[in-house]
Amino acid sequence: MSLGNNEGGGEVVEEYSIDEYTLVRIVRRFDGSLEYRVIQPVLDERERVVVEDVRRWFLEELSVSDMGSTEKLSLMIDLAVR
Repeated sequence: MSLGNNEGGGEVVEEYSIDEYTLVRIVRRFDGSLEYRVIQPVLDERERVVVEDVRRWFLEELSVSDMGSTEKLSLMIDLAVR
């Protein structure tokens, strides 16, 4: 979508990708306020199973002490399933 087009109740003023899967659009609403919209792909049932399998593997194979903190473990899981 090109910038300036109407996008579900506003005008897209900026659009960028965070990673290969996640798109962010900054939209100026009709009242002048800005709204940030994060667009991520919807997983089908087969893809969801794969994501859950990867998460389960991480939790079984890597303990929190291996990662140093629960935050690092969570980040590793999120990065692995993208």
